Amino acid sequence: MTFQSELNKSIQANSDRVAIEYGDQKITYAVLQLRAAAVTNYLLHRGTPKEAVIGITGLQRPDVIAAMIGVINAGCVFVMLDDTWPEQRLGLLLKELNLYCLITNNTTALPEGAASLCAEVISWQQVQKHTIADNVVLQQPVYEEDDSLYIYFTSGSTGTPKGIIGRNGSLLHFLKWELEAFAINQAMRVSQFISPYFDAFLRDVFIPLFAGGTLCIPPSEEDFFTPEKLVPWIHEQAITLIHCVPSVFRVFNNNILLTATHFPALKYVLLSGEKIAPAELSNWFAIFGSRIQLVNLYGATETTLIRSCYLIQPEDAAAARIPIGFPIADTELLVLGQDLKPCNTLVQGDLYILSDYFTKGYLNDAPLTQQKFAHIETSDGSRMSFKTGDKARVLVNGVIELMGREDRMVKIRGVRIELDEIEYVLAKLPLLKNGIVVKREDEKGNESLAAFVVKADAADPTSDLETVVQTHLKEYLPSYMIPANIISLAALPLLASGKIDYKLLEKETGPREIVAPANTIEAGLLEIWKEILGDKPISADDSFHKIGGNSLSMMKLIGRIYKQYNVRITLGDLFKNLTIQKQAAFIGRSSKDKLYVIAKVPVKPFYQVSQAQERMYYNQQLNKDSVAYNLPMALEIKGEIDQVKLEGAFRQLIDRHEALRTEFKLEDGELLQVVKENVDFSMESILNGSNDLYKTIADFNRPFNLDQAPLIRCGIISEATGKSILVINTHHIICDGISQGRLFAELLSLYNGEELKPLNRQYKDYAEWEYGFRQTDEFLSLREFWLGNFDGTLPVLELPTTKIDIDSIADHGATVPFEIEKEKLQLLLACLSSEEITVFAGLFALNYLFMWQITGQDDIVIGTASSGRMQHELEDVVGMFVKTLPIRYKLNVDLTFKEMLIEINKLLIQANSKQWYDLTNIMSELNAEKKVPVESLFDVMFVYQDVEDGIRGEGDALFTRLPQENSAAKYPLTLIAVDNGHSFGFKLEYLAGYFSAGDIDLLITQFITLVEKVAQKPEAGISEIFGSAEKSAHMMDEDISFNF
Repeated sequence: MTFQSELNKSIQANSDRVAIEYGDQKITYAVLQLRAAAVTNYLLHRGTPKEAVIGITGLQRPDVIAAMIGVINAGCVFVMLDDTWPEQRLGLLLKELNLYCLITNNTTALPEGAASLCAEVISWQQVQKHTIADNVVLQQPVYEEDDSLYIYFTSGSTGTPKGIIGRNGSLLHFLKWELEAFAINQAMRVSQFISPYFDAFLRDVFIPLFAGGTLCIPPSEEDFFTPEKLVPWIHEQAITLIHCVPSVFRVFNNNILLTATHFPALKYVLLSGEKIAPAELSNWFAIFGSRIQLVNLYGATETTLIRSCYLIQPEDAAAARIPIGFPIADTELLVLGQDLKPCNTLVQGDLYILSDYFTKGYLNDAPLTQQKFAHIETSDGSRMSFKTGDKARVLVNGVIELMGREDRMVKIRGVRIELDEIEYVLAKLPLLKNGIVVKREDEKGNESLAAFVVKADAADPTSDLETVVQTHLKEYLPSYMIPANIISLAALPLLASGKIDYKLLEKETGPREIVAPANTIEAGLLEIWKEILGDKPISADDSFHKIGGNSLSMMKLIGRIYKQYNVRITLGDLFKNLTIQKQAAFIGRSSKDKLYVIAKVPVKPFYQVSQAQERMYYNQQLNKDSVAYNLPMALEIKGEIDQVKLEGAFRQLIDRHEALRTEFKLEDGELLQVVKENVDFSMESILNGSNDLYKTIADFNRPFNLDQAPLIRCGIISEATGKSILVINTHHIICDGISQGRLFAELLSLYNGEELKPLNRQYKDYAEWEYGFRQTDEFLSLREFWLGNFDGTLPVLELPTTKIDIDSIADHGATVPFEIEKEKLQLLLACLSSEEITVFAGLFALNYLFMWQITGQDDIVIGTASSGRMQHELEDVVGMFVKTLPIRYKLNVDLTFKEMLIEINKLLIQANSKQWYDLTNIMSELNAEKKVPVESLFDVMFVYQDVEDGIRGEGDALFTRLPQENSAAKYPLTLIAVDNGHSFGFKLEYLAGYFSAGDIDLLITQFITLVEKVAQKPEAGISEIFGSAEKSAHMMDEDISFNF
C-alpha cells in the first residue's frame, strides 16, 4: 500500500464529486485528475528519473495541488518554492536542491540569479498542453513505501534553511490515522488556510481528497483573516473541519458578533503549530459548549506532520496550559532525563518521539540526520527516536504537557523559525555591533518577533537604523521572518554570568528615560551595579530587586559597598534603600567601619577553623562512614579531552586554593586546620565494568578522612561504548555550592591555558578573622536576637512519618525532583514584585505553610542557608561560608497570605543581618540555658538557589552535567528550589528512615496543590484558601490519603 495507490483509488471512486472549491471554481476529482495526469505524463515522456526533484512555484492554489499530485504520480519529489522570497534565499535553496526542472506559471517572475540556477524552467501552460503520440507507451514507475515524496524547508540555526525529505509510507500512515480518528468521509468540507510552502499544507489538502470530501480554498485577499470576513466565510461555506494555527482560531473566536447559531456544520477545529492560550477558550465554550470539538495536535516536520493528539475539554479553559495529549497510532512519546531514563511524573525532561513513520531526514546533511534521529532502547526493544528539542513532563493522568524549548527555535503563527538564523543575517550588517532577536507576546496572546540592535562605534549617527536593518533583512529572509519591531539599545543587557538577559529583552518595550548619577557616590554605585547585574541600561531610580537583583547578588552588593566605601549596610538597610539614589544617601550619612575588613594572616603551622567547619567536623566524626557532607559531581565528556592536560589543570587549581590543601587536627582538644604546602593528587581511572553507569558514579562517592588532605578527589570513568565521565567529589568542610561553581569555571579556564587573576585572600584569612570577630561586643550583641527567638518551650515538629527504623538507617536518604512552571505562579510572583519581596522569601513562606498544613502546628522552625559571603574579598575564595539559620515563625491563620509573606520576609531579613551568630552558637547557648540537650532545632531545611548559583553553562562545549543524587541526607526533609528561568525546579531530599518513596510522592503532590492554590489568590486569607488547620493537619484533601 502506497500514498499513490490510496489517493488514486479515492480520485477514481469520486470522479463526479467536487474536489476543490476556489471562489467560483468547482473542480471535480475527474478534472483534478486530468490536470495532474498532464504533469505525470510530461515528466515520464521526458524520461525523468525516479525521485528527481521537481520545483513548483507561482501557481494558483488548485494548480499547485494538481502539480503536486502529478509529480508524486511520476515517482518524483516535489518542492514548493515561493517566487516572492528574496533572491539570496532562493539562490541558496536552489543550490542545495539541484532541481531537475522547475514548473512555474510565469517563467519571467523568478529573479534572474535564481532562474539561472535551475536546469530547466517550464511553464504550467506548456505542461498542460503537452501531447503524446498514441503509439508512445510511458514507463510507469513502481511506487514503494520508502520512496521520497516531498521536500519542505525549515529555518536553520546556522543561517541556512534545512530541507526535510518526506517519506511515502510515513505520510500515508498519518493521513490514515486522522481519517479514522475523526471519522472523515465524503460529506466533509475542509478549509484550506495553510500556505503551500509549509508541510501542514499536506494535511489540509490530502485529508479531504483521500476521503472523497471537498477542499474549500478561501479567496486570496490580504484582509481575509479578519473577523469580518473569516467568520461569514466559514459559516456560508458550511465548513465541517478546520486545520489552523491558534492565531487564526483567535481571529474567529474573538468576534464579538459570534453566536451559537454560527457554524452549524462545523464538527472539528484541529489546532497545531503554536501554544494555545487556555483563557481564550472560555469564550468558545461559553458559546458552543461541546458541540464543536477542539483538538490540540503536536508534531514536527521531521516526524511527518502530527504525532500526538489531545481532545480539549471545557474545563481546560481554567488550566495553565493545554497538554499535547497522547501519541497517535504506532507512536510513543517519552520524557527522558539526561541519562535517557524516563522522568518521574511531573518532572521535566526532554521530549522524544518514537515511531517507524518519520521522514527520511535532512537534505544533504547525513551527520545532522544521524544526530537527531537515533535508536533508543525501550521495554519493547530498540526503536528509532527523534529528539524534539521541546521540554515536557508527564501529568498524573498520563498526558504530555510541553514546558518550553531547550534551543532558540520558536513558532510564529505556526511557522517554525530559528532565531539564530535571523541573528546570523543581522551579523552581516556592518552598521551593527550586536543584534539579538526574541519572541514576544502581548497581553492578548499575540506573538511577534522583535530585534534589539546596538550600533557599531563607527556607524553614521544620522542613519535611520530601523529602515536600514529592515531593508537588509528583506534581502535575505522571507517576510514571515522579518521582526515586527527593531529597537535600538545602547548596550545589550547581560546577566551576572556575562550571558545575554533574554528574559529582560522579551519584556523590553523600547527606550526609557535613564536617570543619570547625580554625584560621585551614585556614579560609583552605578559601576558596582553593572559589575553585579551585567552591562544593561540602569537608571539611578531603578529598584535593584526589579531589574534582576536576587538574594545572592544582594549579598555581593553589600560586600562591594563595604569594600569601596567602608560603610556597612545590612540586608535590612538594603531593602529600605533599593535604588542607587537611596543607597548613595545612606552611604553619605553613615560613618566608616573597618571591623569587617579581612586582613591577610602570616604563615603559621595551624589556623583557627570557622564555626561552620567546626560543626561539620564533629557531625562527620559521629558517623565517619557518612557521605552526607560530600559534594559529588559527574559530567559527561563531549568529544576528545586531553587527560594529562586536565590533570595538570586540577593540580594548578589545588596549588591556587589553599582550601584544597587543608586538613584538620585536634590539638589539646581544640580543632585547628592545617594548610599543606604540597599534597599527593592524581586522577583515578575507572573502567565501568557493569551496565549501570550510575552505580559506578555512586561508588565513587566515598567517605573522606578529614585528617588527610586533599579533601577533593577526581576521576574519569570509561565505558565500553567509548563514553567518558568526569567525576569530582569534594567535602563540604572545604567547599560550598558557590565554591563548587567557581572551581569548575576556573578548571575550564586553566585547561584552556587562560591566566587567572591572583587571589588576594584565602579561606584561612576568613577563618582567623571570624575567630577574632567572635570576641567582639558586636558579635555578642547578636546573641540577644537569636535567644529571644527561641524563648520559652521549643517547638518540636511532628512530621507524619512512617518511622521505619531511624537508628539502623542513619543518614541514608534519597532525592525526588519535580517542577512547577512560572506560568502557574504569575499572580504570586507579581505580588512578590509589588511588595519588593524576594522569590526566596516567597518560596520559604510556601514551605512554611506546607509544614503547617501537614502537621497542624503553627509554631514551626525551618532551617535555611545564607551564602555567608558578606565581604567583597570573599567572592573568589573557595571554602565553606554557608551559614545555617534556624527561622522560627508563629502563624496567625487570620492573616492573608500576603500579610504572612511580609512578616516572614522581615524575619528573614533580620536573620540574615544577624547571621554571624550562627547555628553552632545558638545550639550551644540553648543547651546551656535549657539545661537539657537540644539535639536539633529543626527537622526541615529549605535551600534556594538563584540561576547564577552553582555550576553554570561555561563548560557546555566540553561537558554535560549528569543528574546525580546524594544517597545521604542531613535532615528528615530538605526542600531545594532552583530558579530555572521558565520554571522553579525542586528537589525533595529525605531520610529513608522517616519516609517511604510512596510517602514522598504524596507529599510532592500535596505541595504542588498547595502552591497552585496560593498562587491563584495570594491576597486571600489563609483560612479562606485552606480552611481550618485541623482539616489540613490530617491531610484531608479528597485526592490524597496517607498510610502513616
